[in-house]
Amino acid sequence: MTDQRDRSASAFSQGLAHGSAGRHDQARICFEEAVRHNTDDAAARFNLALALRQLGRKPEAAEMLRAILAHLPDQPDVLFCLAELLSEMACFSEALAHLSRLKEIAPLHAGLDEALGLALLRTEVPDQAECPLRRAIVQNPAGAPMLNNLGAAFMAQRRPADAERLYRRAIRASLKNPGSSPRPFARVAPHSFGTPRRACLAAVG
Repeated sequence: MTDQRDRSASAFSQGLAHGSAGRHDQARICFEEAVRHNTDDAAARFNLALALRQLGRKPEAAEMLRAILAHLPDQPDVLFCLAELLSEMACFSEALAHLSRLKEIAPLHAGLDEALGLALLRTEVPDQAECPLRRAIVQNPAGAPMLNNLGAAFMAQRRPADAERLYRRAIRASLKNPGSSPRPFARVAPHSFGTPRRACLAAVG
């Protein structure tokens, strides 16, 4: 058993190295090996899901994240990553459910307000997106994408003048910082899954 766990740990570390270098397929292979040697390794399965997402295999990644949540229902990083992935897949109602749960257990989770606002913006209640998007802008007042998102929320509320003001701010922010872009999905804060090695959990990409 110890030998299997050591092999899992070695493959896990190699997967992190490949993922950090943008070699997502190699990372996937390593994380799959880590899971084979230790099927209880939630950190390896989490990073495997992230690698699959980077490779465009989103439905598989979502299923893996759902499986992790079945055993760790209140794991903030998993809730957040699954919600963002579901939003990318246009499954906004399910994404919103996970984000609502995340807001209950970790209201200060990085990126929550932005993700919640975007999910609300794409559902049948876009008028509710304004408050979380405003909070996201307070955290990053120069973020052009978030200014654009709030502008879209204003348009959904039939407030074109307010939307135009936000769009103009977004243009100015983009000119000041041409490299600005939305926060990458895979930049997940390191989180412990319960053992010292899990503290080195990192995103791939």
